Amino acid sequence: MNKNKRNIFFKKRKSSRRLITPVQNKNFFYKIIFVFIIILILIFVLDDHGLYSFYEVNETKRKLNKEIDDLRIEKLQLNSTKNKLENDIDYIEDLAREKLRMAKPGEKVIKIIKESNSHFQP
Repeated sequence: MNKNKRNIFFKKRKSSRRLITPVQNKNFFYKIIFVFIIILILIFVLDDHGLYSFYEVNETKRKLNKEIDDLRIEKLQLNSTKNKLENDIDYIEDLAREKLRMAKPGEKVIKIIKESNSHFQP
């Protein structure tokens, strides 16, 4: 009787574990590898030291180098103009004539006034 009572309270349970076949196990493994690769690619592309940041830094570097080159050319031109203003009398005379409308003694300055095309008839 003890055995019967015991069996009533302690029934054998069927195992609820599903058997995983090797094919399912491989598919699960491939899914994990795929997700891992996707995460690595996203980190590689979008991270602070990733490709996107690399291209942004290179673009900024290229723009700054172009600006430096332009400023160097402008500096050379300004130094050339400064040198001409300090040493070249002919350059100073030309500037005075063009910009300040000055003339040497005995020269006449002629001012040309542009009229609108509606009054001009050939």
